[in-house]
Amino acid sequence: MSELIAEAKLLDAEYGKKLSVFWGNPDFTWGRLPIIDRLDLLDHGVPLLHGVNAELRRPSKDEIHEALRESIAKSWQPRLPELSRLTSLEPKDRKPYIRAILYAARLIYTWDSLAVDSNDRAVDYLHQVQPPGLDLKPIDMALACRQEKCTAEEVFALHTDLNRQCESAVSYISAGH
Repeated sequence: MSELIAEAKLLDAEYGKKLSVFWGNPDFTWGRLPIIDRLDLLDHGVPLLHGVNAELRRPSKDEIHEALRESIAKSWQPRLPELSRLTSLEPKDRKPYIRAILYAARLIYTWDSLAVDSNDRAVDYLHQVQPPGLDLKPIDMALACRQEKCTAEEVFALHTDLNRQCESAVSYISAGH
């Protein structure tokens, strides 16, 4: 499998860096292709061979919402205590910290649109819906960091309350949006 993945990454210089490998059948009765990744594949997948796009069933609203709830509980919230305790930002913590800041935008965008898009689009969407209690300044700066317009240390210097950001995002989606 690792040899196949390495070969696939060489098929395209740009997309090879973004390659994700999942497996299963179109009905998802076996294999591994998480729902949010399936959305991303359906909406943004680029076939590297023979121009063939995957023909997969689009997840339902309920499936997407459940996958997002699981992602909050399994991926986002568990990292927050560790990231909140940091007194300085080590190189190994930069990417996880910026991801944790941006997660609110991606969560709310995908929750409302039932689609996956770029960080840019997700942050633009937050400015449209203005979720109560969510501080958009650190999210804007985290996006700027991803665009190499500022450093992760500058984002960290805002001393963002990550738990409050999470609570605000969860409150927004729980309000029936």
